[in-house]
Amino acid sequence: MAGLTYSTYKTQIAQMAVVAEDDVNFLAILPMMIDYASLRICRDLDLVFTSVSLHGAGYRLNTGNRNLSFSQDLPDGTSFVVSEQINLILTATVQ
Repeated sequence: MAGLTYSTYKTQIAQMAVVAEDDVNFLAILPMMIDYASLRICRDLDLVFTSVSLHGAGYRLNTGNRNLSFSQDLPDGTSFVVSEQINLILTATVQ
């Protein structure tokens, strides 16, 4: 699927549907077709079982730096994709 753009996608779908690319009805439903397909992908994937908790992992922030670096060695050989929730616990310092 390398090189697939909106234009090439529209051409392929029109060819499979045996309809002209500039058909008014086809162009009217094309955005709805794309929305339906992307939402169906999200619904059909079972992402609950792909979650990993890094509770107690001990990641630290540096003063004046908002960036948090995750190590490459996550539990069970998993890789970090998307953060659902981050809890930041600040300890009180005595001056």
